[in-house]
Amino acid sequence: MQGRIIKSTGQHYWIQHGSNIIKGILRGHMRLEGRKTTNPIAVGDWVEFNLNSDNDAQIKTLLPRTNYLIRKSVNLSKQVHILASNIDLAVIVASWKMPKTSSGFIDRFLITAEAFQIPVLIIFNKADLLSSDETRSLQTLIQAYTLLGYQSIAVTAKDEAGVKKTLEPLLKNKVVAFTGHSGAGKSTLLNCLCPELKLKTNSISDQHEKGKHTTTFAEMHQWQNSSFIIDTPGIQEWGLIEIQAKDLHLFFPEFKNYRAACRFAQCTHSHEPQCAVRNTFEVEKNLLWRYEAYLNMLQSDEFNWNSWER
Repeated sequence: MQGRIIKSTGQHYWIQHGSNIIKGILRGHMRLEGRKTTNPIAVGDWVEFNLNSDNDAQIKTLLPRTNYLIRKSVNLSKQVHILASNIDLAVIVASWKMPKTSSGFIDRFLITAEAFQIPVLIIFNKADLLSSDETRSLQTLIQAYTLLGYQSIAVTAKDEAGVKKTLEPLLKNKVVAFTGHSGAGKSTLLNCLCPELKLKTNSISDQHEKGKHTTTFAEMHQWQNSSFIIDTPGIQEWGLIEIQAKDLHLFFPEFKNYRAACRFAQCTHSHEPQCAVRNTFEVEKNLLWRYEAYLNMLQSDEFNWNSWER
């Protein structure tokens, strides 16, 4: 029998099989096979399973994934956690303030999506909280991401009708994973789209303007018959996983038209002479912030430079 994982709490899984939802567990060998991840099976996975005498499922096989969204495990730094798999669109919910989502957080998310070939939608929530100057700054950022090929919009979750009108055409007939910075209003937005979900929401910590986790595990919800929304836990930081330093430049689409003109085939686009990428973005100041973000990531502790084969 085959079905799709729609909910996972770590030890137990809920499988949608036709119109039925069946609770199940993993066979022992699958838990061992997934030892590099905290969750060998993720929401969105298609699996094969058997039913026991109590009509509970024993998951025996993970079917091939088309893609997956991955992040560093919260508690186990050497392990990773798969947020969702087999998705058509990854939505990141961000906010300009209360709390402010850093561009570094967004850029790391975009790199992960690029690496696993997942289309992206960036939603800036809480637009109603911004001053005129802040609104102009946000619109400039939205235009910059749009020029890079990432669809980006600003909304306010207080305007339920506006949220539905804006998002419904973008999410229709897709499997969509919602993720985002803790406190950015992801659960509130989902409640606008799907009031029947009644997802828990929290206020922002006044002392540090940080969000509090309200979603504790990923879950898939059917929406408007032909669409599926995966709600994932809020995230404070986004670390890069399964990406080597020598490949980082491949996930900055704005570098693509210039890489071939670099003097060295294995140019890091950081310090080499006659680097077309560096020369271009030092002149085109409108995208200098992205080039600087690339340099910051390249020099971070996320990469093991000893493994870079030159």
